[in-house]
Amino acid sequence: MINLYPFQGLSLCLLLCINSIVFATSIEGIYSFSGNDYAGTYTGKAEVRWQNGHYKLVKLKDYTDHISSAIEGTVELYSDGSIMMTYDLDVVGYIKHADGFIREADFNKNTPIRIIETLIPKDSANEYSGEYSAYYQGKYYKFYESWHKIGKLQIQPLWTNQRIDLPTTDNPSASSLGFITTVLPNYSQAEFHALPQIAPYTQRQEFKNSIHYWVFDPTDYNYYQQNPNRLRVIQKIIDPISIAEAKLRNSAYRYNLKAKAAFFDEQVSKLQINELGFVSQWDEWEKRYRHDGDALIWTGVYVSAMAKKYLVTRDPSALNKMLKSLNAVINAIDIVRTNPNDKLADTFARTIMLDRGRANNNPEWRRGRMQYSEFSAVEYKRGGNNDMSRGIVIAAYWSTKALRTLSSPEYADITKRYGDIRTRMIEALIALRYKHKSLFVTNCGFSRVYQVRKWPRSMQLNLVLYYMLRDKPNYQYILEWNKDIRECYRRLKIYSKKTEWNLTNIAGVVSDWSGNHLKIWSFYLNYLSFVDTAGEQSEEANDYRKFLEDADEHMLTHRMGLFKLISGTLRNKPNRPFWIEQALWRLREIPTIRGKYEIDWTINPKHTASPYPEMIWKYRRAKAADRVQSLRAYPLFESAASSYYWKENPFNLHKGPIRTGLSGIDFLIAYWFGRYHGVIN
Repeated sequence: MINLYPFQGLSLCLLLCINSIVFATSIEGIYSFSGNDYAGTYTGKAEVRWQNGHYKLVKLKDYTDHISSAIEGTVELYSDGSIMMTYDLDVVGYIKHADGFIREADFNKNTPIRIIETLIPKDSANEYSGEYSAYYQGKYYKFYESWHKIGKLQIQPLWTNQRIDLPTTDNPSASSLGFITTVLPNYSQAEFHALPQIAPYTQRQEFKNSIHYWVFDPTDYNYYQQNPNRLRVIQKIIDPISIAEAKLRNSAYRYNLKAKAAFFDEQVSKLQINELGFVSQWDEWEKRYRHDGDALIWTGVYVSAMAKKYLVTRDPSALNKMLKSLNAVINAIDIVRTNPNDKLADTFARTIMLDRGRANNNPEWRRGRMQYSEFSAVEYKRGGNNDMSRGIVIAAYWSTKALRTLSSPEYADITKRYGDIRTRMIEALIALRYKHKSLFVTNCGFSRVYQVRKWPRSMQLNLVLYYMLRDKPNYQYILEWNKDIRECYRRLKIYSKKTEWNLTNIAGVVSDWSGNHLKIWSFYLNYLSFVDTAGEQSEEANDYRKFLEDADEHMLTHRMGLFKLISGTLRNKPNRPFWIEQALWRLREIPTIRGKYEIDWTINPKHTASPYPEMIWKYRRAKAADRVQSLRAYPLFESAASSYYWKENPFNLHKGPIRTGLSGIDFLIAYWFGRYHGVIN
């Protein structure tokens, strides 16, 4: 059993003195070693290689209890044949506490430990032995270690730390951000930099440079693919917290994408889809679902993911999951439409939950009746808005694609459980189109500027509804292509091609990340809908393919997962393989352990705050601390948890509390996009 506790909070340098023989030949080579230290008994391999003007050390340890470590350092050779190995070990990473351990909150006290190992030549060729000792809190610890040179260097290094920073821009001063910071009435850069969360970083050169980075760290991906049951601590003191950090990397990298999709498919059904089919969050302590305030959007995209899965695999379980959540989306409209105490003209449901009495004292909630569900008496949250409507049209389009592939007997079986669900969806959209006064208009024949905000939603709803009605020639409802769609498209085209209006990305960091995510969904849906209704080479389809390409260029240097998969895969010109591969790495980075640990990069001396607040146009002095973000966007297994990563500001995931009920719906949505469009084999 590994003893992890003697070196908690270690702040002293360790000295390893190994008494050994003269090296008769070059010190370059591969070594095996064995021994024991504060963490237990171990064996391992080491490499000494001449590189860039000095000897580089790589040391890999394997303990008996499924724990490993990887270290890089340097080696110096002296005239008497002795060598000295030097490396630094970090005492903190990004987790604040685990298994009774608590990290020091002041990053100034968390500087790395300098380790020095000295080896002296011995009599027997290539055999080395010695003792390694350390002082800690007045105690003396002594351990034994033996070394043996076993071979020459291979072409590939024994191990490499592959962590790198990818800059979002080369020259942030070339952007308009400096101008924006001077004209915003509520923002003062001096006041923001004086915040206690920002002030400690203002003298750092990278803070002054203002270049923001995405941290790409594929280190040990192949190792975990081959050794899923081991945990390798990288360049850190081994203790319960560094082991917990290794668990997160392991949970992300031990699965290939297909295996991770299978894992999350089961987890999402348990943790994120409630009894009624809506995206929610399971509360392990209360043993019930908590509502997600934006559930309708994510329920709609979950329907699209299950539809794509069914179209690719014909898996009946995917069809059943799609139908359950599609029924939830339809009810988001019908539960208001059929409620005598509410009006669809004013709202539709953001989510529907089992009745917990919220309607008794919260005016946002109303009681209603759920159709085609074993739980009929429910309550719904009002306030369906522009963003929520996207979930409706996304669900309608993709479910129609999947349902059209069914045979008549297969569809007849569905009607026993959900009625004529295609017709129900069509009628719900028609009702929404006619009755929801604040979002939709019957056509786009308006010239007033304030109507522009309605055109995207109006055209999209009209376009999807037109697509849904194509194989129902006898249906009494008719949409006119020129008036209801083409006119919308004509007016919207000028607005849509102004990429900087649609996709905020200032200085490579100040961005409306959630808005960008929703916008790429709109471009994607409009592009495919025009392909289906007007043809792949139509003017409309080509324009929206161009909008996707412009979006890809506008956010080119961002590792944004789903956004880059969509924009990069469907762009007009050849895609950029590096950035699509970076998007796929975001899927690989998603940990299967989510929300178990409190993340806080501010305890790490290598962390730097951003000189700019997030969403600077929403900045308020009274809530300035809420806008603090990081100079770096960290890998997702090193980030605070989210129920849906693609909507989050990646530079603001450097800190976050423990959260339960989170799973991988974001992974499934991106994965099945990739499978459907051939980006993922």
